[in-house]
Amino acid sequence: MIFPGGETRCLKSYSTPYAFQVHKGAKDKILFYFQGGGSCWDEKSTNSSGRGKKQGTYCRTDAVPWPIYGVFDKSDQRNAYADYTIVNVLYCSGDNHAGSAVRDYADEDDVFIEQRGAANTEAVVQWVQAQQLGGDLAVKFEDFVIMVSEILIR
Repeated sequence: MIFPGGETRCLKSYSTPYAFQVHKGAKDKILFYFQGGGSCWDEKSTNSSGRGKKQGTYCRTDAVPWPIYGVFDKSDQRNAYADYTIVNVLYCSGDNHAGSAVRDYADEDDVFIEQRGAANTEAVVQWVQAQQLGGDLAVKFEDFVIMVSEILIR
């Protein structure tokens, strides 16, 4: 897990700090995996049970990696991406990895909701670029794959 700090943030004031996950592999093959996790677009979807009640939302609000299965299972011989470096761009901002907004409504601790998906994604890109400059990843990739996940939040 990489905790970039800076302007990154998960959705709510009491959410986990933003982080992303790296599964090391080949220096010249990279898979950007954009984790799914629903969308929060108004107060009801963000605080589905209303203020003062710490209940569910329509989106993921903490940075939590997926278990090791599918493309993340490097021991599975069926995995076409087993030798890739996989950057799991964790999702916790409720804005499809692209938002930059302070909402006019608050979380259950009465702190305004901030959607910083764009800053989170930019921090991941900057980390990859730093790895390229430092020699831990190739400057030019043989293969670059972007994969998006979808998950339903109950």
